[in-house]
Amino acid sequence: MQIKTIAGKMLLVFYALQRENPISLQDEIVSIVTHSSDKDQKIPKFDSEKSDLIDKMHRITTSDSDLYSAFHFLLDKGFITFTNQNSHKTMGGENYFGLRLTDLGFDVVEGVEQNKENQKKFFALFNIKANMTIDSLVKAEVGNIVGIGGAVNI
Repeated sequence: MQIKTIAGKMLLVFYALQRENPISLQDEIVSIVTHSSDKDQKIPKFDSEKSDLIDKMHRITTSDSDLYSAFHFLLDKGFITFTNQNSHKTMGGENYFGLRLTDLGFDVVEGVEQNKENQKKFFALFNIKANMTIDSLVKAEVGNIVGIGGAVNI
């Protein structure tokens, strides 16, 4: 699965969770630590002990490197934000608190219901076809992750 597709599914998970209970999403801690690989290279590892959200993200893909890239894709594009971050120096990794979708994040997800141009934009961004309602899109792509039915593409 491409990084952009993982990012799209991740955004849909965040969207569904924020719609369900924005406070519980903001209370989640996204903790990314680094460890050495067999080749003595530092690689990211998402710490699932601190967060049910990370377990959901691992249901999209088990590759922490891909999750790391997809998470930062969403941050860099401005689709998600956080209220606080601790850096490598203070806690041994990246720790994000207060995660939420931005206005732009809502626009890109909810825009799929407005017109075909927005559906094409969503496809171009995430390589996910979005020619349906938001609820159908969430259910089809990540429903089994957020507990609203089975996804067809995971």
